[in-house]
Amino acid sequence: RDRLLMLLYGVGFLSAALGDIAMILYIVLSLIVPHCPPSSPYHNSDTAFSCSYRTWFTPPLLFLQSLALAASAILALLLRANFKFEAGKLVEPTLTQTRDIEELLEIARVGRLKDKREVTFELNNIALLGDQNKMQIAAAGGLQLLISLAAGEDEVTQEYATEAMAEMLTFPSVQPDFISQGGVGTLCALLHCHNDYVVEQAVYALSYITASCHRGNRMAVVEENRLDDLLLVAQKDISATQLAISKILHDLVSCDEAIGHVTSHDQLLDTLVERAGRDYVQTKLLTLRTLEQLAKKQPDVILDRVSVLWWC
Repeated sequence: RDRLLMLLYGVGFLSAALGDIAMILYIVLSLIVPHCPPSSPYHNSDTAFSCSYRTWFTPPLLFLQSLALAASAILALLLRANFKFEAGKLVEPTLTQTRDIEELLEIARVGRLKDKREVTFELNNIALLGDQNKMQIAAAGGLQLLISLAAGEDEVTQEYATEAMAEMLTFPSVQPDFISQGGVGTLCALLHCHNDYVVEQAVYALSYITASCHRGNRMAVVEENRLDDLLLVAQKDISATQLAISKILHDLVSCDEAIGHVTSHDQLLDTLVERAGRDYVQTKLLTLRTLEQLAKKQPDVILDRVSVLWWC
């Protein structure tokens, strides 16, 4: 729509410029041909152009105006050809003004509950703005702060902190520091929360960790009986987390070091087989791929449950 308006703008100015040129030609021709009647008080037989003295200034002015209109038309057409402007580029710098990250972290450490809520919310928004911001938050000690706030008792702060951790973990370079600071244990503890939104964000965060091919990421999820926590969510009927849980289990089975922990957990295997019969197509397909991986690596586990799979 903007390109069309600029095209119409350019055509309009070009038409006006052509009109000015036509007027210049008309006036110049009228100056060349004497047209002052003898009865005119301005008639002077010695001067053929005496009646047209008022029009001498008009052609130069029209010429300058036509140049300006032509330049405007050319500029409008060039803008149309190279138009890459978006209104958000003007609005974004104003909307995304944030406070200093270290200042925010200090407020969260010593501030009141209201301050902690606001800071956690703002840290999440800062992390959304790009990977560079995520690295700055992590370098300033923001990961440890988010982990401690997520483990707190305030439900609102818990939601903001868990969402912020999930957003931070979308950047793989942050994940090793998060794991080393005990973040995986906090995420698994949040899976027991009665708030479905907190559970959902915790599952997403864990899925980002297991999506990495780094062995330490996947082992951090299966150690210290954390598969029991995943089993709890897998057995719940939270539609938003079902696909993410299937992705986590698929990633764990794809890891040679972690697959032993999965196959030794009978309840988790039974739940995995049961999920193959779910109605949600994507969850079902991903679960079947996970079972296929198990069949290739440890066929005995699948053979023990082949009768159940038959009904799926």
